[in-house]
Amino acid sequence: MPRSTSTSLIDPRDASLSALILSGAVLNPVFSSENMIYTANVRHEVASTTVTATPSHSEATVDISPASSSAEGSSGGHWVDLKESRNIIRVDSTAESGESTWTYLVVVNAGEGGAFWQAFAAEFPSIGG
Repeated sequence: MPRSTSTSLIDPRDASLSALILSGAVLNPVFSSENMIYTANVRHEVASTTVTATPSHSEATVDISPASSSAEGSSGGHWVDLKESRNIIRVDSTAESGESTWTYLVVVNAGEGGAFWQAFAAEFPSIGG
């Protein structure tokens, strides 16, 4: 009787992410491993976000910048301090083989300098501005 053998379908050159999450923010568009650029809006009270990036391949490595002073101590993600207005978070995922790196960018608009709050202030000047 022939024995069945299984082969792994996981490509060690795969540098994609299977998930990208920012605490307190919603990515726009909705996350897809093939999309590399996202935006997110947060209220001005939000001083930081925790970025959780999950590589598609378990042996791939992920580097998130900028690194805040407390980033190394955070569990379950990477802590990023936010300044009011525009913040750019860069997530580099490098394949296990080291042959490829995918770069994902998230532009976080925080506070009244963000696009959301500019539109809100224009629509409701007595509240937002």
